[in-house]
Amino acid sequence: MFKLLIIDCDGTLVDTLPDIAYSLNESLRILGLSEYELSEIRSYVGSGITPLMEKRATGLILEKLKKSFSELYSGNICNRSSLYNGWDLVFNVTPKSTRVVLSNKPEFFLRPLIAGLNLGENFEGFFGREAFSERKPSPLPIIKIMEKYKVKSSETVIVGDMPDDIQSGKSAGITTIGALYGYGTRESFNHYPPDFFVQSPSELLEIPGIRDK
Repeated sequence: MFKLLIIDCDGTLVDTLPDIAYSLNESLRILGLSEYELSEIRSYVGSGITPLMEKRATGLILEKLKKSFSELYSGNICNRSSLYNGWDLVFNVTPKSTRVVLSNKPEFFLRPLIAGLNLGENFEGFFGREAFSERKPSPLPIIKIMEKYKVKSSETVIVGDMPDDIQSGKSAGITTIGALYGYGTRESFNHYPPDFFVQSPSELLEIPGIRDK
């Protein structure tokens, strides 16, 4: 049985795309800039939407756009976002596992999101962009988390929807699971294929070692 379950946030644990898209497009609209289609934003959520802002603005306008997005998203962080169906079942049948969230999302966004969706009681820890000196795809965050909870790499698994999650996990020597229901695609994992794929959170329970004995 895996003792430590590391879960990515955006696109793996929570569908955050609706609130991110609203906040970005509303900021663009306010500044008189062209908005994006939802499908365009989707592919950037896992790695960050700053490049989308940089495509629309530069200099002072870009700074205004970033500030507007930050303010809007802070006020709309879980208005439309939701826990992916199936995670409640996973939580119920893995009570013995230590579960943590590891995200490249800034902690000033991550923690209000987790609190707003009442997910805190399901996890032992939450680690955002600022938690460590390096972030995914570096293995360092996973290594530090394993050290914190005194768990071996053979006892640890990461679930994520983007290549950075899998690369980080493989470099740390742990089991990796690709979440195909998120924002990545099967093709995006070609360079770093995970040990397992799942089409929904509930499919995690079919992977050996996930379910409590």
